[in-house]
Amino acid sequence: MLKRTLSSVVLVLVTVIFFLLRRVHYKLFDIYSYIIAIVCTFELLRAYGDDLTRIQKILVMAFTLTVFPVTSLLPSILIQFVASFVAIILFVSVLTTSLDRTDGVTKAVFATFYPTIPLLALLMLNVQGGNGVYYLITALAIPAFTDVGAYLLGSLFKGPKLCPHISPNKTISGAVGGLICGIIATFITYFSLRAFDIDVFRGMKTINIVIFLVVSGIFLSVVAQIGDLVESYLKRRIGIKDMGAIIPGHGGMLDRVDGIAFTSLFTFVIYSLALI
Repeated sequence: MLKRTLSSVVLVLVTVIFFLLRRVHYKLFDIYSYIIAIVCTFELLRAYGDDLTRIQKILVMAFTLTVFPVTSLLPSILIQFVASFVAIILFVSVLTTSLDRTDGVTKAVFATFYPTIPLLALLMLNVQGGNGVYYLITALAIPAFTDVGAYLLGSLFKGPKLCPHISPNKTISGAVGGLICGIIATFITYFSLRAFDIDVFRGMKTINIVIFLVVSGIFLSVVAQIGDLVESYLKRRIGIKDMGAIIPGHGGMLDRVDGIAFTSLFTFVIYSLALI
């Protein structure tokens, strides 16, 4: 428990440091996202082991190593958006059709898009200025609050299991707690940043802002929990407990960013459609 707590503190501090480095140049947070994507992809390829050939692993890693720099260098924000939405469509298609299959080619295709494409959304959220601050904090805060809410209410009320065949410890009460805290996260993020004159909803009616915060909080909290379940299911299919051991008490990097990856992806979707 002590290792897990200390690791959580260190991980949060590193994230905060890179987030604050945005003041030097906002692209420095992209480097942080890029490093996480590389580590997570490496962990997934190592977990697949001999199920993938050496050339398949090289091709998957080559995609991860190049897609971030290429996307960041695209000349037009419109091109970035189009490329990102195409990537998201491909990711969802691969996720829904390939997660349960066991052949090496399908696993290689899946590893190409997961977790790189979801984490690539962090780059798209990290736009210059106050809006980028708001988007990133939202994408990071909701899964964190969801985890806390799920743990607290799940431990307190227990009750029926959510998906016992995938993750035996998750309960329905915990899922509800996650939803509640996900909504709370959107309001805390909004009002905290508005105090610093960062308001992406400037000009909108108050009732519309409240509705958006509640709906987005529920939706993104559900997405964060789905990301966690996908990771749990993937580990069960592979037959491992953790994706790695880089973070003491937690396992691998991929074990910690599953919710963030999915939340980042869909935060980009809903905010780009609604606000950008």
